[in-house]
Amino acid sequence: MQQSYYPPRSRVDSHLFTASKDTAMALKAIANTPILSLEGIVADFVEDVGETWHMPAAIQGNHELYLTFFSRVRLMCEASAAKNHPIYPSQARRREAEWQVPIADQYTYAGNTTRPGPEVRRQFEAFVASCELFNVGHDPAPEGADIDRRYAAVADPDMSHYHTSLETTSGLRPFLTSKGYVGVGPAVMEHGDVVVVLFGAPIPYVLRARDEVGWSFIGEAYCDGVMDGELATNVPIKTFDIS
Repeated sequence: MQQSYYPPRSRVDSHLFTASKDTAMALKAIANTPILSLEGIVADFVEDVGETWHMPAAIQGNHELYLTFFSRVRLMCEASAAKNHPIYPSQARRREAEWQVPIADQYTYAGNTTRPGPEVRRQFEAFVASCELFNVGHDPAPEGADIDRRYAAVADPDMSHYHTSLETTSGLRPFLTSKGYVGVGPAVMEHGDVVVVLFGAPIPYVLRARDEVGWSFIGEAYCDGVMDGELATNVPIKTFDIS
C-alpha cells in the first residue's frame, strides 16, 4: 500500500486542500456486494504519465534524478500551455504548476507543512540551478574556487526546504490530462485513468473503468488547478460504483 502524500488531518478546518469545496460525502453501500457508490465529478482523463519518481537518500551523485523529474513535469506544463484550455484563471497561475507539482503544493519548513507562498519558486529555481551545476554530465566540470563561486551565485539559503518538501511526492508519477491538468498520482496509474473529485473529499483520486461495469480505485492524486474547489460547482454530478 503506497503511503499517502496527504496525511490525515485531525480537524476539518486544518485541511490544506478543499477539492470538493463544501460538498458532503454521498456514500451508499450496495447490498451483498463489495461495491461502494459515491457521488462526485470528473476532473479529466489521463493522457500521459511519466516515470515514477523516487527521492534518493542523498543529493550528492543523484542530481540527474532530480533534474529528470523536474524536466518531465516542465514538459507536461509546456504541453498544457500548448493546449491552452481555460483551466486556469491566468497564464501566470498556469506557470506556477512547474514548481508546485513536484512538491504537490505542500511546503515543509521546521517540521510544519503549509501551502507554499510565491517565494518558494525562487527556492525551486535555485535548487534546479544547483543540481545543474553539480550534475555529473556537466561540461566543463567546475572545481575548487570556481565551483564555490558559481554555487554562491545560484544558491538560495532556503532551498533546502524545497528539497525536504520533495519527500511528499516520492513514489508518485507525474501525469498530464487531456485538458492540460498536470499533477502527480499513484505509481500504478495509466493512460486512460480518470481523475475525479469525490464529494466530501479534500483531494482528488484516480479511478479506472472496469471492463464489465463500475470503477476500480487506483489511489490519491494531486491535480494542479482543482485543489481549491474550482470544479465543485456548475459541473455535472456523476455516481461512481467503486470496487
